[in-house]
Amino acid sequence: MSAADRVLVALTLDWTVAVDAQQALREMGAQTTVVERASVHDVADFGPTVLLGAVTGALRLAQQDDLVDSSVRLVVLTAEPGASVDGIRRGVEDHWGAACLDVYALSEVGVIGWGCSGRRDGIHLEERELKFEVLDPDEDRCLGDGELGELAVTTPPDWASPLAHFRTGDLVRLRRDGCACGRGSAWLESGVLGRVDDRLTVRGHVILPVLIEQVVRRHPAVVDYGLRAYTVRGQCEVAVEIETTHVIGSEGDRARVAAEVAEDLKRSLGLRLQCDVVPPGNLSSAHTPGRRARRLRRQG
Repeated sequence: MSAADRVLVALTLDWTVAVDAQQALREMGAQTTVVERASVHDVADFGPTVLLGAVTGALRLAQQDDLVDSSVRLVVLTAEPGASVDGIRRGVEDHWGAACLDVYALSEVGVIGWGCSGRRDGIHLEERELKFEVLDPDEDRCLGDGELGELAVTTPPDWASPLAHFRTGDLVRLRRDGCACGRGSAWLESGVLGRVDDRLTVRGHVILPVLIEQVVRRHPAVVDYGLRAYTVRGQCEVAVEIETTHVIGSEGDRARVAAEVAEDLKRSLGLRLQCDVVPPGNLSSAHTPGRRARRLRRQG
C-alpha cells in the first residue's frame, strides 16, 4: 500500500487492528474511510483500491453484487481464521478479482504476522522481537514442527507490559522451513486455523470450524453458513446450517444443495454431518465481521 491508495476499513471499530490501521494509514497519507458494516454502495461511492476487513464481510459484499470489476486491487483480511486457507482465500480472490493478503494481530501485542506474495499458503511471524512456540492446548507440553497446537508468544523483557509464554488461544501449525523471500523461518501453515475453544470432537474426529468452512465455501449456491453443536447420548454432534442464494427458490433445490454439501463434507472430512438450509438473510445478516467465534453455536 502507498499514499496513493484509497482504503476502505470494514471492521468493527472497537477492534484493535481497526484502530492500528487507521493510525498507520493516516501516517502514510492514504485516503481512508471506516465503515463498521460496509455495503456495496460504500464500495461504489468511495472507490477504494484496498479493502481491509474480515472473511465474512468480504464474501458478504461480493455475494451481494459482482465486484470483480470494482476498483479494489487488494483485499487485506484479518480478525477471523481462514484467510490463508487455500480454498477460502481463492474464493475471496475470485469474488473480488483482487489479490488477497492475510494479516494476524493480537489485542495484547498488535500485528504479529502477515501473508506473503511469494508463498500464498500461510503467514510469516514477526521474529525480530518476538519468540514463538506451539503448546498442547490441554497442557504445557511443547509440540514439534507442524503439529497442531496453541500458539504462545514471548515479548522482550524491556517492553512496557512484557509477556512470557502468553497463550493466544489460536490454533496453528508452526513450521521453521522459511521462505524464499528471506523474511525469517517462522511460518504458520494455512495461517490461523481457529480458536482452542472451537475444537469439536465428533465421533472420534477432531474438527475445526475452518475445515468445514473450506468445504462449504466451494459451493457457489451457498451465501453463508453456521454451525450448531449439540449433544446426543453424551456425544458431540454438529449440524451445518446453510443460507443459499435467492436463485435456489424451491424446496427441492434447497434439499439438493444440502445433500451436495453433506456429501462433499463426508468425502473431505470422513464424517456425515447434518446439513439444513435456513431462510435468506438468516445467517448473513446476523454475522458480525471481525468476531472470531462467529460461526459456532453450542447447545446443551
